Amino acid sequence: MQKACNSLLDYVNGALSEEDAYQFEKHKKDCAYCQEEFDDLMEIMDVLPFAAEPVHPPDDMKARVLPGVEEHQEDERVVSIPNKKKDYKHWVISLLAAGLLFSISGHAYSILSKDKKSGPAETVQVIDQVTRKIDLQGETAGKASAAFIKKDSRMTLVVEAAGLEPLEGEEVYQVWLIEGEQPHRAGSFVTNSNGEGAVSYTIETDRTWEQIAISKEPNATSEAPRGDVMLSSTL
Repeated sequence: MQKACNSLLDYVNGALSEEDAYQFEKHKKDCAYCQEEFDDLMEIMDVLPFAAEPVHPPDDMKARVLPGVEEHQEDERVVSIPNKKKDYKHWVISLLAAGLLFSISGHAYSILSKDKKSGPAETVQVIDQVTRKIDLQGETAGKASAAFIKKDSRMTLVVEAAGLEPLEGEEVYQVWLIEGEQPHRAGSFVTNSNGEGAVSYTIETDRTWEQIAISKEPNATSEAPRGDVMLSSTL
């Protein structure tokens, strides 16, 4: 395993800078280990939304139960999806560990709540709500879908694409949200050998978005579309 492989988890969690994420993408193209491990994670992530019901405890729980945890805001996640395989063992272990931490935290919260009042503790459920889902179309054989997902006051755009043209060198696919005549970056991704890719991006809720588009860009630093628009849709 190469030293660059150590960045796999940070890459998946969106903790790398845009430049580091791009460098890891270049490494992953030629690293069978990273391709296989990332492939396993994507299989698990496909199932997770249907296997868990999200629960959000009150704000004071962090101060009483997890005082050492620092919050981290994740804005953009750059993702490429490799070909799927069947070995889930590595990621299942990681997910079980995360599930154990959640279980312990929830149990501690329940105990502390009973100290403050009688009767069972009440928790506030926050459900992810898909407010809109659309299909993007274009003159290419590729296809893509976009979903706007709301949780509390936060809105996330999730884009999934398939059948896109191969990329070369530093090229990426860039997602744009357009307000009036002004395009805004909304995440970038690279594709696997099947032309599949995906990205999630936290968007501003005080904007009036009119269009969404995916263009092929020469690199991941474009502030405005420079390449061809492959797919698009009105909003």
